[in-house]
Amino acid sequence: MVRRRHRARGLCIGVAALAVAAQAVLPPPERVAGAVAEANRAAGRVLPLRIEVELQLEQGPPMTGVLVSHPALGARLEVRDPVGSVELHGLQGGSYTMTRDGRPQEIFHRVLPPLFLLQAGSGMRLREQLHRLGADARRVRLGRLGDRDCYVLGDGVGSGAPANLQAAPSLWTDARTHEALRVLTREGIEYRLGPETPFQTIRLPAWIEILEPDGFRARLELRTAAPVPLSPTEPERGENDTGAGDRAISE
Repeated sequence: MVRRRHRARGLCIGVAALAVAAQAVLPPPERVAGAVAEANRAAGRVLPLRIEVELQLEQGPPMTGVLVSHPALGARLEVRDPVGSVELHGLQGGSYTMTRDGRPQEIFHRVLPPLFLLQAGSGMRLREQLHRLGADARRVRLGRLGDRDCYVLGDGVGSGAPANLQAAPSLWTDARTHEALRVLTREGIEYRLGPETPFQTIRLPAWIEILEPDGFRARLELRTAAPVPLSPTEPERGENDTGAGDRAISE
């Protein structure tokens, strides 16, 4: 019996040691954010973008539209249904609004993803955007999506968490390539990002799935993408400025 207790105690110590070791090899959050920003710059998407999209709901024909996303100012999505009704979705920081044919709506689905996370050109900008979305960008942990190891900025709850457990706002990125894979919001909405696809000189997810806690599902297909020229009075706000936190994690 004493020997069994010693074995159990040794096993607990071993598991604890492994957990400490795993935490020790985790890079600091600012380094993870910097590596993601570097991947954004390499993908050529740190400028304002105009993207033609197709929104497919679970029922009914698809809706066509245009998504405009700015690295600093937020995003808007305008979609038109087959009968001509127009929905305008806006996202700035953590504020989401929606109008239908010009009338503000109180109940709506959040089909506009925070695409500007993929446009942040510096780790500082990315952490600021995550903070506005309600994520604690001072925290990072390891996660797993399918067969991919991930860094989770914001310490979001993993995919295997109980359904009634609120997921923390977070950004999930591939631990090797730093490609964005998943965004969780404070409302419990999950945006799953498809594989990166070239749109001329820009790389973006081919599609984005929207999953809401009540079971609503939708898919946003990206059709074309191009930079939007900045106005003469609009500063670029140092998107290409890099610091120590923006070097690759392996450096």
